[in-house]
Amino acid sequence: MNAEVLKLQGGFTLIELLVVIAIIAILAGMLLPALSRAKAAASRIQCMQNTRQLSLSVQLYGDDHQDFFPRSQHSSFAYHQAPWEITVRPYLSLSSLTSSSAMEALHRGVFKCPKIKKSSQWSYGLNVYFELEATDDYRGRPQTWRKQSQLPHSSETIILGEVEDSADHIMAHFWDQGMPVTIDRNRHGKDDLSLYGYADGHVSSLEFEVTYGTRDRPADQWHPQGVR
Repeated sequence: MNAEVLKLQGGFTLIELLVVIAIIAILAGMLLPALSRAKAAASRIQCMQNTRQLSLSVQLYGDDHQDFFPRSQHSSFAYHQAPWEITVRPYLSLSSLTSSSAMEALHRGVFKCPKIKKSSQWSYGLNVYFELEATDDYRGRPQTWRKQSQLPHSSETIILGEVEDSADHIMAHFWDQGMPVTIDRNRHGKDDLSLYGYADGHVSSLEFEVTYGTRDRPADQWHPQGVR
């Protein structure tokens, strides 16, 4: 009896303590990757919801503005219009921005993918093809696609994607000329997946090469005509 009491009062032996530490380490090794995957999945789901909401807000903007697409910073100021991240706010149940400090809201909420840590980096960019004028340099000119009804394949035409720079737009029409691609191709995992919002409102998680193909697979889902 006394021996048992002494053992309890003395606590764990060194061997027992090492065994407990080893078990904790094993459990942590099993749980941490699962927690990391769960966190990544939650971020991806949030980004997908953001992309869907923003895509639908662009559609709703067109419904109230004679079917026109909103403009991005690529052309909005030249035409004395507000860029899309401001003009679509009413369709996201967000208040208008009236001060420079309020501009910070553009990098939060639905406009911000949780995977992005930089406060100055945009999460989503609008496809510039819908802002081009007949005088611009692009494949397919002088045809333009300023209105949503002008798209021949709305379910196969990307209106916005995830960007890796500080722009609110994507210069997809310059890719044919060898300009850098600003899509964040690996935002959602090792499979080089990124989210894309389409003109009909749906969202897809794809490899970039599926949206802008190679010579063997010449699809171009950024160009309203759909081919390269």
